[in-house]
Formats: sequence, structure tokens, C-alpha cells
Amino acid sequence: MYQNRKSFGTISLRPFLCLFFALWRKDKGGYLLCNQCEKQNKTIYIMAISNKFSGFFGGFTSNIAKLRKAAMDYFASEGIACEIKDGELLFKFNDSIYTLQLGTGDDYAECAIVYECNAEEYTSLDLTDKTFVADKVNTDLYNHATVYAYNDSIKVDSTFYFTSKKMWVELFIKHFNELNESVRLAFDIIGDMVTSADEAEKPKKIGFCVYEQNEPVNGNDVAAVANK
Repeated sequence: MYQNRKSFGTISLRPFLCLFFALWRKDKGGYLLCNQCEKQNKTIYIMAISNKFSGFFGGFTSNIAKLRKAAMDYFASEGIACEIKDGELLFKFNDSIYTLQLGTGDDYAECAIVYECNAEEYTSLDLTDKTFVADKVNTDLYNHATVYAYNDSIKVDSTFYFTSKKMWVELFIKHFNELNESVRLAFDIIGDMVTSADEAEKPKKIGFCVYEQNEPVNGNDVAAVANK
């Protein structure tokens, strides 16, 4: 009965119930029961106030506004253009667009850096070649970035967790450099594939290899053969 709070408006019935039992049982147990309920009420009230304001004045990792501001302040200090779109941070670096996704938590926050591209060089490849690019980069590079091969785009992301602004800056720099390392290798492989495919499609002239490998044909011999 004492665990369910009944109230009319903003007035709780629990203090009145405690007083009733204290008067009904004037022994020590009744007063102890009343005192115990009063302490429980104060504890519940303090916890409610704390939970109510934690969303407004929470710590760094549990406040999305503080996380976004910290990221945008850092980008501004680096001279990097940044904007918020659909709850995500978009920033431009070396003519490429990256997405920054932030997630809150009580003890730590999460950050994901994402790069996605649908360049014609990639989309022109066969599906097996696209899968090969992702597998080779993920195998050859030992870092935190992961390459995903889709039919219409290639995606590279890296995720880390942090507990302070300083930790976020340090880990962001590390993971961002690793992500770009994977992006560069992926497009180097794509470029080699496209170049090989273009060379394979070049038209060849009849007799080109013969004239390259053998001695030049004597013009008199050709004329003699033609007169026969």
C-alpha cells in the first residue's frame, strides 16, 4: 500500500496515511513507520528532480547539444565547413563530403564517421569487382575503418566511443585519417581496374603484332608477289 503513490492534483496522500497510522498506533513502531515513509518521500522527490533536469543540464556524453557544439567548434577551428542536416553533421574536406553521427550515453558517447560515394568509376564495375575492392581494402589495411560495397555506391565508416571533448578530438583525428587511408586505397584499386578494362577494349590493327615482331617487308618483294 505504501509503494503506490495516490494523489489528488499535487497533494500526496502518503504523509496523511503515515500520520493516521502514527496516531492509531502510538507505540514506537508507528512513529518509526511514519519516519521511514517521510524519508522515502524525500528520496523519491530528490530523484525525480534529478532525473527531470538531467536532460537539460546533463553531462557531456548525455547531452546531444553539447556533443554537436563541440564537434562544430572543432571544425570551425580547423577551417572546415560544417552543417547540421537531418540530425547529422555534414562536413567537407578536400572536396569530399563526410557525415558525422553522434549518439549519447550515460557513461560514454558514440561517434561514427561515414564516407559514401557513387562515382561513375565505381558504378561501372561488375558486382564481383566491387566486392573484391571492399574485401581487399579490409584485408590489406589493419585499421578501424570498414569498407562496404553496394551496387550503386561504396561506403567507408569508422566508429569510436569517448567520454570527454579532448578524447573525442584525439580519436576523431585518428579514425578520420584511417578512414581516408581506406578511401584512397579503394579508389587506387578502382582506378587500376578501370584502366585495365579500357586497355582491353582498345581496337587492334590487323598485322600490328607481325610488323612489330618481324623485320620490315621489302617493297620490291611485295611488288614481285603482286605481279604473279
